[in-house]
Amino acid sequence: MLHPSSIPDFPGLQPARRRALQRLARGGAVLIGTGAGLAQAQPASIHDHLPWIPAMRDDLGEQRRVLRERVTIEVSPLVDNGNVVPIGVRVESAMQGNDRVRTLKLYSEKNPQPRVATFHFSDYSPEARAATRIRLNGSQRLVAIAEMTDGRLYAGVAEVVVTITACIDGA
Repeated sequence: MLHPSSIPDFPGLQPARRRALQRLARGGAVLIGTGAGLAQAQPASIHDHLPWIPAMRDDLGEQRRVLRERVTIEVSPLVDNGNVVPIGVRVESAMQGNDRVRTLKLYSEKNPQPRVATFHFSDYSPEARAATRIRLNGSQRLVAIAEMTDGRLYAGVAEVVVTITACIDGA
């Protein structure tokens, strides 16, 4: 088995890329050392699959693990006009005990105001579902992050192509 000190440091790379390569090297060492297959791999963090929207980093911090599961964004993949885009977000949750959604935040990759919406759920909410209309500044990815009562974070992603752009003035 490889010792953690034998994992290369990858100097000269950007910090995020360096950390990703170090994680990859550690994961490979664990899989080789234990003789394990892919069945034991940890679920991928959303940090590895998306550009990290600065507003998300400010709200969640860089160290929290966000899993890309249980959250579905319901939006048309092709939108004619970005001024009024109907959107729905739902989270697979029993809404009982620790499996209860506390907040659901929606982020936009390219809008001047990336924090599009925040929904709060109480102990009396029967399901974790929200719907609204938003403005979109061109084609982009939307990210919804659900925070559970025990602190776990889950995310969903949707890509939207917009033919007529909104939010040009920063409003």
